[in-house]
Amino acid sequence: MFRLVLLSALLVMSLPVVAMDYYLSGFGTLGVSCFDNEYADFRKDDIPKGPGRSNDCTAKLDSKLGVQLDLGLSDELEAALQVTAIHNADDNFIPQVTLANLRWQASDDLNFRFGRMQNPNFLYSEYRNVSYAQPWARPPGEVYNVLPTFLHDGVEALYLYQYDDWLLEFHMGIAQSDFKYPVSNSSDKLDVDIQTSYLNVTARKGAWTFKAGVAPSRSDASSATVDALLASLRAAGETALANDLEIKDSPYTLYSAGVQYDDANWLISAEIATRPTEGFVYHPTAAYLSVAKRIGLWTPYVTLAVLNGTQDDAYNTLAPSDPLYASVEQLLSSTHDVERKSLSLGVARELGEQSTLKVQVDFIQPDKNSFGDYINHHPGDYDFADPRLDTLFTVNVDFVF
Repeated sequence: MFRLVLLSALLVMSLPVVAMDYYLSGFGTLGVSCFDNEYADFRKDDIPKGPGRSNDCTAKLDSKLGVQLDLGLSDELEAALQVTAIHNADDNFIPQVTLANLRWQASDDLNFRFGRMQNPNFLYSEYRNVSYAQPWARPPGEVYNVLPTFLHDGVEALYLYQYDDWLLEFHMGIAQSDFKYPVSNSSDKLDVDIQTSYLNVTARKGAWTFKAGVAPSRSDASSATVDALLASLRAAGETALANDLEIKDSPYTLYSAGVQYDDANWLISAEIATRPTEGFVYHPTAAYLSVAKRIGLWTPYVTLAVLNGTQDDAYNTLAPSDPLYASVEQLLSSTHDVERKSLSLGVARELGEQSTLKVQVDFIQPDKNSFGDYINHHPGDYDFADPRLDTLFTVNVDFVF
């Protein structure tokens, strides 16, 4: 179904644009980030490598280039196609379709979208790729990495309602996404498939914005390594543990909420997200608070963020002498022990009407017995029991055109 919706959107947008209204725009980031942990890489979204163990510094973390074509097909029907070259899960910059949808304005207050869109769960979901529209060098990963992929294919409806001085937006839909996700201390990648539905409500009045959402979902996740481990457990008679570890049609619900105050002088935002699950699947809860002050062309900002996690019945029930104990323990630790706290200090400086320089320093403290939500850990030298305080330094130029 969803592939047909996406194909239909692409076919319509491939029609000649003669006699059509169209608008071509673009965005991008040029940046360099350096991470002082030589035993692990900083993780962003579903990218398998970052600065740190792989390279002290890299331009891959945030750099991107995207172009978008918007077509006016009629008074009620519009189409959008966005292609972005961004560091992806396959460790390259091959351009990918990041938006491809039809927008039907059914009435002044109601419109529908069909095709490829972005998850609408967070305050900056609509601008997840466009760093120029965000106050930071990148969204706080503790919260935004709860959804490491932010693209899905589906159908959604947006309804606007005016209540006194409040403008309410109801955003609901059903969608599907599939992607590859790297495991914390393994070269393997999980093949993930998610079926989701969602309802988000946004309320705006003056400088204030409030947003809350719920997204009941089901997921599948597998890899060659995980499949081999599950088969070995079942062959050894540990069927119950194997079933508990397996992520197959596993239900979970994402709850998210955010608030923002944005006037001429201050930009204050806070978000929280939690993802209760059944069985083995990791149950993260994350939040951040960010405060920015506009002073002419300069905007200094500070962000505090925290990521915590729990699991219900996913403890390693094997005896330490069991030959499969180490493999199960590694899987549990790499996917569940990722708690951390961070403090980000930054400043943005307008370079012109269409570009901004951002300098940001992140101080990241993984919890004890935690992999810190990093990637590519050195198996012997990363101090899992008592991780050090790490520093990530970033200089980016964000632009639109």
